[in-house]
Amino acid sequence: MARPIDKVAVKGKEKGLVVYEARSLSEDAGDEEQELVARCEEAFTLYLDQKFQDAAELLRDLQTRHPDDRPIAILLKRCEGCLLSPPHDRDGVIRLSTK
Repeated sequence: MARPIDKVAVKGKEKGLVVYEARSLSEDAGDEEQELVARCEEAFTLYLDQKFQDAAELLRDLQTRHPDDRPIAILLKRCEGCLLSPPHDRDGVIRLSTK
């Protein structure tokens, strides 16, 4: 199982690719792991769709259950930043300026 953790475009490219974190083999994943991956996918989709409030609420709930999960914390911080200062024409891609 893998969950999406970011969407990036390398230097010189406009189109971003989703980056995934490998979590476990599907046959080894328990119910808790499957739920975590599914809810992270849902939150990431909400983030890309610019539904920052909905994504943030879901991520806050996930963070209470997984307080040391860094990808959850990073995406939550981005959502909260977008709520404070809404982006214009944002596609959710992090563009890298160096190789």
